[in-house]
Amino acid sequence: MQDLKQKIERIFVLPFAKDLNVSPNVITLFSVIAMAFAFAFVFRYDLYLAALFTFISGYLDLLDGTTAKYHKKTSKFGVFLDRLGDRVSDILIISAVILAGLVLIFVVLSSYVSAILEAQTKTRIGERLSLRGLRIMIIVLGLAFNYITFAFYVLAILAVFAFVERFYTARKIL
Repeated sequence: MQDLKQKIERIFVLPFAKDLNVSPNVITLFSVIAMAFAFAFVFRYDLYLAALFTFISGYLDLLDGTTAKYHKKTSKFGVFLDRLGDRVSDILIISAVILAGLVLIFVVLSSYVSAILEAQTKTRIGERLSLRGLRIMIIVLGLAFNYITFAFYVLAILAVFAFVERFYTARKIL
């Protein structure tokens, strides 16, 4: 695996690093910024741009070390910053994917708990517990005012709340 990384660096990164007159630490910061953009694009469901910025972040992560070595600008702080930037980038992209999945999971689970409650109690209790109208309104407002990321966070909180509320109701009734 190390051989493959070295070949990639030699063919695709080193030619660019040779001509680059920028601090490797600045490249590291741009790598993290690129991953922050990827994070935001996940929440906008613009997965092509999320993938592109994830790739850019990875490329910049290779470029910072290659640039530091080529221009003999390696430092303990640079190694520290690179490793910290790697962890921040990992956290950003992994949490984006997990949070996106959590919203879907809790929305589906909430609906499923309502269906079970209705089947068990032979009532239409799911209608009383339904938050679909509120979810739609949050999505519409998020899209209309270009606050889809904020709307996504609100939906995540609402989905967890709906699941807990329905679970509590089931525990109380059944």
